[in-house]
Parts: sequence; structure tokens; C-alpha cells
Amino acid sequence: MANFFVAKCIHLIKSNKPELTKTDLEIIQYGIHGLYLSLTKIVVLIIISIILGQLKAFFIFSMLFGILRTNSFGIHAKKSWMCWITTIPIFVLLPLLAQHLIIPVYIKAILGIILILHVYRYSPADTEKRPIISPKIRKKHKVLATIVATIYIITSFFVDSQIVANSLLFSLILINILISPFTYKLFNLPYNNYLKYIDKYGRKEKLC
Repeated sequence: MANFFVAKCIHLIKSNKPELTKTDLEIIQYGIHGLYLSLTKIVVLIIISIILGQLKAFFIFSMLFGILRTNSFGIHAKKSWMCWITTIPIFVLLPLLAQHLIIPVYIKAILGIILILHVYRYSPADTEKRPIISPKIRKKHKVLATIVATIYIITSFFVDSQIVANSLLFSLILINILISPFTYKLFNLPYNNYLKYIDKYGRKEKLC
């Protein structure tokens, strides 16, 4: 279904924009495919969340995770079916736990310190298809990711809503898993992809 939808979109674009090169069309095709997969997963997750009565928790968790993902990045599944079988359980289970789990303050404090340090150490974690090459951009993402992680932990101590407090912590746990070198190794994916470009062009060259 995804391939059919993408093919139809590309055909329509080619008909209206014949001046586009093969490379342009490949980039557009990649973007449309990613958008299609994201939208279909969101629809499925919304339906499941409505059935389970956790739509509010789902939206809160998804929003907080999305903010973290913006600067920390992290692993992406090689195949769409792999993304489905990992994303659906995670985005159903964690919002469910956020509604019912009570986390002691001392555990939250210990976890918070570990998670913040881990984010600082390993953010941003790029992918083979989207390497973050520029040192300045990498540093910016690292600083922003660490600041956001720190804000999440501090806020989780003071916010009244248990769903929000737990979602802040759980979204941070999830992003830490996604940026971990161990996770990349577990799924046999290359880590620190930007180093390939540094090795190729030389460390003296400033890649911006």
C-alpha cells in the first residue's frame, strides 16, 4: 500500500514538474514515504489509544518524546515492519504506565542524573542516511538536548499531573535507549556515522 501511494504521488509530481531531476525525485520520494509511514502509525496509535481510554496520555507522551527527538535524534529501523512492531507496543505501553505507575522520588532523582549524563554523552546520535556532519551543529544539538533533558527531570518533580510527570521521565528513558551505542549494535546498525565523512575529507576540514 505504501509503495502504491508513493508511486502515485511521484507520478503526479513528475507530470506537473518535468524539470525535476532524478535526484530531486528520489529525495521527494523518500520524504513522502516517511510521511506516509508516520501518518499511518499515528492513526493506528490514536485508534488503539481511544479503545484503551488513554488518548490524553498518548498525546502528552508523544509530544514530549518528539521534542527530545528533535535534538537527540537516535536510531531508526531499517524496515518499515520493524518500525511497526517496535513503535506500536512502546507508544501504547508507556502512556499506559504513565497513567498508573507511581515512581518514588529517590528513584526519579537517581534516574534523572543518569539520563541527563547519558544524553550529554551520546547526543546527537545520527543515522547512516542522515549523518550530522558539522561540528557546530552537533554541538548545538548536544547542548539543546542536555538542556531539555534537565528541564524534563526538574519539571517532573514539581508538576502536579502524574501522567505528565511520568511521561517526562519515560520519554527521556526512551530517547536514551534510542541514542545508546548498545542499541545500534543490537540492531546491527552503524554508529557515529559522521565519522565516515571526517575520515573521508580529513579532520582539518571544517564541515559546515
